[in-house]
Amino acid sequence: MSWREDAACAGIPVDLFYLEVGNGDPSEAKAVCASCVVREECLSHAVSAPEVFGVWGGLAPKKRRPLRRAALGGV
Repeated sequence: MSWREDAACAGIPVDLFYLEVGNGDPSEAKAVCASCVVREECLSHAVSAPEVFGVWGGLAPKKRRPLRRAALGGV
């Protein structure tokens, strides 16, 4: 079973998590993520894939970039 099947966002329209750059408020997406039981797995996926768009694991792309750099050894 994939972690995605247990995600709090399963069944929620994806456009809630993929806002236009500079537009929209990610707070609703982040609220869904806040109580998600697979938040860590989701964030880990987003950092390692890397997912460059959308809210993953409760973080927007700008907040994930430092995690990605750290995972790559500070590159």
